[in-house]
Amino acid sequence: MSKCLNKPEINKRLFETAMSVSSQTIVGKYASALYRAAIRGNVLRETEVEIAKLKAQVDLEGTKITGLIKSPLLNNNQKKKLLSAYVSKLDLKGLPAKLIDLIEANGRLAETFGIIQEFLKICESQKQSSKVIVTSSKVLFRDI
Repeated sequence: MSKCLNKPEINKRLFETAMSVSSQTIVGKYASALYRAAIRGNVLRETEVEIAKLKAQVDLEGTKITGLIKSPLLNNNQKKKLLSAYVSKLDLKGLPAKLIDLIEANGRLAETFGIIQEFLKICESQKQSSKVIVTSSKVLFRDI
């Protein structure tokens, strides 16, 4: 006899699957810990917006900031100052600001942007939505 799952059970299974897959790496552990903290604190939406804002800024600047953070030519103190100045410019609040402080304290600055991407992936997987890229040989929409 097959068992029919109700919506909360399905969501719980999706959550557990996402957490188990992402928790296998250092980046995934930080991202899933941030996700859990946001859920517990009932600030998931605000945290997701702040993290998305940080990612958008990083994407806008290209590899300049990520290259500097991952550079072996800079010591940890220089990287901390660089990232702190960068983050203060964005005026992050709440859990994202605490996450950056934690990453700095644990010497995981090189993984910062991977953690951001992994957190956003977890959030997307929990929304049960998928990103779709449409490629066409003809123009689909015309700006007027």
